[in-house]
Amino acid sequence: MLNFLSTYNFLVYGNPAYSRSLADSSTITKYFDITGGVNHYLDCPNDDFRLNSAIFNYANDNNTICQLAYELVSIFNSIHKVFCFEDLRRLPLRVEGFYLKDTIVPLERKDTRFSINNFSHDKIKLVEDLKSQILGLGNSSIFHFLLLSLIREDVYLILKLIDRIDLDSDDWSQLYKIFETIANLESITNIDTQIDTNLKRRFKNSANNFSITGINSRHGYTSNTGGRQTLSYDEALKFILDISKTYLNTLLSEATDNNEINILKLS
Repeated sequence: MLNFLSTYNFLVYGNPAYSRSLADSSTITKYFDITGGVNHYLDCPNDDFRLNSAIFNYANDNNTICQLAYELVSIFNSIHKVFCFEDLRRLPLRVEGFYLKDTIVPLERKDTRFSINNFSHDKIKLVEDLKSQILGLGNSSIFHFLLLSLIREDVYLILKLIDRIDLDSDDWSQLYKIFETIANLESITNIDTQIDTNLKRRFKNSANNFSITGINSRHGYTSNTGGRQTLSYDEALKFILDISKTYLNTLLSEATDNNEINILKLS
């Protein structure tokens, strides 16, 4: 637990063991701090874990604070999909309640149009503090990417698109959105993911052909048959998560090597 004061906190629910490890060991940054897991009156463990963040102090109303919490949890879950995909027991955290200290407050509905990245870019003091936090975190961790997503729109877009992958179905359209986004970002940022050309061809052939991937294809029915070089959905998902990981790691490595964090606003 980090020692900073914030008036608001959110009840979050996820894997209790993982939530407890976050609460016990400290989540490193004041922008994503998990506390709780202890009933002090009965002196025993419980599953009451709270999310606190210094970013809440930059908001002026309860709705904005709620949207910031939803976004932080969404990005946190996405980072785990990229870097800890084989350990899905950690996923997902969910926002379950909103508190003013220990008093429950009505939890606002999630606004899918809200962007924590847009919110952060308008706050000069916040941006400078986030830069300092990123460079001061030490060894690479998932929290580097969470903080980067607040001031770099490329990181934000990749993680938000990954958040929307439906893990219960063959979500080819969403995978292709991520592939297309990273390809376009590379031309802007000059970050090279060194995509394997054979895998790229097989991915595009699979995602785009109804005759190969059926109703979950990126395109509708066509009488044209697909080629023979294809990927299974699991292979395609791994391919997309791998290039996402490469983009994020390369960006962070360049920033820490140069000891400089550059913000990025695409529009």
